[in-house]
Amino acid sequence: KPAMLVLALACMQLAAPLSTSAQLREAHRSERLNLLNHPLQIQLATGALPYGSFVRLCHDRTTILDAVRSAAAAAGADVLGDVSEAETKAWLETAEASGKTISTGDPSIKCYACGGDHLNVDCPDDLTVTGPARAVAAVLRSYSGAEAAAGVLAACEYGWACATLLEAGFETPYAGWLTNHAEALAKASAAVAPLVDAADRESVDAAYVAALSALFNFVDSEASTAGLKGAGADLEAARRKLDALEPGFLDSQDRNANFVSATL
Repeated sequence: KPAMLVLALACMQLAAPLSTSAQLREAHRSERLNLLNHPLQIQLATGALPYGSFVRLCHDRTTILDAVRSAAAAAGADVLGDVSEAETKAWLETAEASGKTISTGDPSIKCYACGGDHLNVDCPDDLTVTGPARAVAAVLRSYSGAEAAAGVLAACEYGWACATLLEAGFETPYAGWLTNHAEALAKASAAVAPLVDAADRESVDAAYVAALSALFNFVDSEASTAGLKGAGADLEAARRKLDALEPGFLDSQDRNANFVSATL
């Protein structure tokens, strides 16, 4: 009888309903995997990202994280200490020293900002905050209460993507960026999760999805601006590494290609 009681209690625990934050993550796993699968993220992890693009990411980062901090405060949480200028400078110097380049190799191309042989949109001297980064901030700042907490939870999924890339064991000059976001956003996510869990999923689902979509649009726009391509042997090898950590990852991301292949 004691054994049966233990088994019954175990079954009850297994059947316990998921928290609201867990429900959101489970329901929108494919969208979260989009962050992990994106060429920009994988090129950060493998060190293939052009230096000029990384300069822009560092600049946009302040706008986005300031909005995360503001939204968390609106929900009743205090998150994200500031990263020192020295730390950011160290990230940039490490990337630059690794030999990353934004050169096209075409001397006929002249950047309007500095005269270099790279596209204007890749110029490291262009330090204006991008529109998509401002859009992420606007979405986060538009909420209050539980919705604000859900928006922060969604933005913090970027930290999960960075942590997964680190777990895959890639060698990259951008390790400082990945590590900082993995750790800082994990703490922020843990801080707002109880506020999300206090609400029902239906009341916060739209805010979570909107913030996650804005975040992905920011990542996607940066890849488009930098001219990054989602193909090649190195990228495919990296994606297979990630599939080992997130089973079903490739099947989920390649569902359109699989459908065409099966149909034809």
